Amino acid sequence: MGVFFFLGFFGFFLQMERFTAREEWLGERYVSGYVVEIRRYDSNVVLLLDDLKLDGKRVDGKLIAYLPTASAENVALCDEIFLEGKVREKEINTEEFYFSAKDLRKDVRFMLQAQEYTKRGRRFDPLLLFRARVEESIGAGMDEIPAEVTKALIFGETSGIEEGLYENVRRGGVAHIFAVSGLHVGALFAFCLLLLKKTSLKSLGKPIKFIMVATLLFLYAGVCGFSSSVIRATVICLVGYASTLALIKTDFLEALGLSAICLLLFTP
Repeated sequence: MGVFFFLGFFGFFLQMERFTAREEWLGERYVSGYVVEIRRYDSNVVLLLDDLKLDGKRVDGKLIAYLPTASAENVALCDEIFLEGKVREKEINTEEFYFSAKDLRKDVRFMLQAQEYTKRGRRFDPLLLFRARVEESIGAGMDEIPAEVTKALIFGETSGIEEGLYENVRRGGVAHIFAVSGLHVGALFAFCLLLLKKTSLKSLGKPIKFIMVATLLFLYAGVCGFSSSVIRATVICLVGYASTLALIKTDFLEALGLSAICLLLFTP
């Protein structure tokens, strides 16, 4: 744990240096990238772009683009889009460590305000396409309000929830149900165990069972963006399940330690 702590510690500062090396790209630019996240509000739509190109040159990091809601109604996950505008840096104060850890983990380095976009195609990203398909199915089968609540419960995306409703949920002390974490992963894990015990799947070999559960949990983690809370819960569930299959007593602290090592390696 000590070794991986220091690896994560120094990896964090390397990540900070990469995060702040972006001055040469600020100003009026032609921007292209593909949409990996969408947040819709009343007045604007916020897009997160990956595989970023500025003036036709590929650059590291991601960009947040703000578009008027009226001009971005049809934008979807995995769309490759083209924008034009003034690129600004994502505000960060490295001396006082004043920044969003979420932006750093996602490597969000730039911001852009644009009035319209041009769609150039669609990128093949299995996890994002799967999420887009699930969101489309939810929207097609429900009215708007329950559909947005369902998306928030499954993916943690709360931007579509009506402000008054979200405020009531927050004041009721249950807003954590919209934060994808151990609660969601644990529920999915319990459902998998139920299927493996109560259906014909119980006759499968132990390695096959573990692979099936691990695949489903990591698929869900990927759809949710591999957030730290989801990775932590996934690793703990899988370590516990592997111990159970191997008839070894589960040690929660060991599972938690292995989870910490994974987080320090991938998201220091």
